[in-house]
Amino acid sequence: MKKIAKTLALVTIGVAIGRAGKGKINHFITKYREGENLKAEAWIQVDALGKSFCFSKKSIDIS
Repeated sequence: MKKIAKTLALVTIGVAIGRAGKGKINHFITKYREGENLKAEAWIQVDALGKSFCFSKKSIDIS
């Protein structure tokens, strides 16, 4: 439950920054092969103040 609350708080902060016109929020998903395994990774990226911050990064094995 703490992880969900933390993620929601970070997303809320990101939305506030994005709405202020000084930032941007993106959600990315990528698939890649690592050796014999096929993996997927997803994360939320907030661009603000000339920097990028990644939150809620998840990686799973889909092979």
